[in-house]
Amino acid sequence: MLVWAITGAAAVGYLLGSIPTAWIVTRHLSGKRADIRALGDRNMGATNVGRLFSRRWGILVGAVDISKGLAAAGIFLLISDVVAPGYGDENLHYLVVVSGIGAMVGHIWPIWLRFRGGRGAATAVGVIGAMILVPMLILALPTALILARNGNTSLAFGFIVLWSNVIAKVFFDSSWDTVIFSFGLFVLVVLTDPRLRIIRQPNRG
Repeated sequence: MLVWAITGAAAVGYLLGSIPTAWIVTRHLSGKRADIRALGDRNMGATNVGRLFSRRWGILVGAVDISKGLAAAGIFLLISDVVAPGYGDENLHYLVVVSGIGAMVGHIWPIWLRFRGGRGAATAVGVIGAMILVPMLILALPTALILARNGNTSLAFGFIVLWSNVIAKVFFDSSWDTVIFSFGLFVLVVLTDPRLRIIRQPNRG
């Protein structure tokens, strides 16, 4: 049963993560079936949509991409008694991790777009948020202020991943497994896009 549960978690995570939100929105708004991967900074993500169209559309894409990760990992927290009855918290943790990784893989390498997707930063925030939701919510406003001030998504991403885990560990006794997993996702985002930097000058002009 656990093998089937893990397989199902990976599949659910991948399918949710592979929904190409930025690609769909760009095709809708451009009116000429444009591919966002050939526009702007060529990234299939919320920041590129916001720069190409408007901040409102960028926020929408970001919210949906975060929701993909949140749903992929969170669904197994909600229905654990159905998908893995009697296997305990440790095995449930594996399901959440597998589904979260599946969502990241789906976003970065979506089968529908010949395995060329986005960076996965927003989806990673959602996956981590499913595991340490309260610290993420606490840092939502400071993160939004960073984005509003200079538009530096790399800095905002690094900030919320780092400090949400610090808060979770210090004040909520989060497990080290969660901390390690969170930073594993962070490294995945960095490695799949060499242009991503934690500290960089904001775009000018």
